[in-house]
Amino acid sequence: MNRSEGCTDAAMDGAAANGNLAMLQWLHENATVLCTTKAMLPAAHIGRLDIITWLHVHYLHTYTAKAITKAAGQGHLKVVKWLHQNHSNEFVERAIKKAAAEGHLHVIQWLLVYCIKPSTLLAAMKQAISSEYYDVMLILIAHVAGRYRNNDLREMICHWFEYQDIQYWFDEKYPPSDEGARRPV
Repeated sequence: MNRSEGCTDAAMDGAAANGNLAMLQWLHENATVLCTTKAMLPAAHIGRLDIITWLHVHYLHTYTAKAITKAAGQGHLKVVKWLHQNHSNEFVERAIKKAAAEGHLHVIQWLLVYCIKPSTLLAAMKQAISSEYYDVMLILIAHVAGRYRNNDLREMICHWFEYQDIQYWFDEKYPPSDEGARRPV
């Protein structure tokens, strides 16, 4: 028995959200439904560049600037790069903060070229510290170090570390050893 009521735009959005490009293409060719902006965000979240590029060609209106933030928060660098190159970069600052909060150092290193506001970098650093991504923090410190007086930067970082145990992190990442230690003369 064939049903006759058809489907809604939610079918297209759902296909994109579930990473089903074949279903998107089939619905595009065989149904009278459209995608909405609800299609782009989940595709960016799951890192489906193939779906994002297909939406870009067939349903440009589905683009939302929040997509770059979704992709950055999940560490999908290829998606972040593509969105930045093919759409506006108005959400780069949000994207770098989200990537810092989730510890995606490779995304941050790429976004640093496009994010130059010290206040954004400080906010990202605070996110990294609160999530205990100290390797991210170190990269961000290197990018803001010349923009603030050392005492001011040190005071901010110490304040953010109030409840953090960075010594534990350093011991884990860089275990103490006697190799290379200076010997008394």
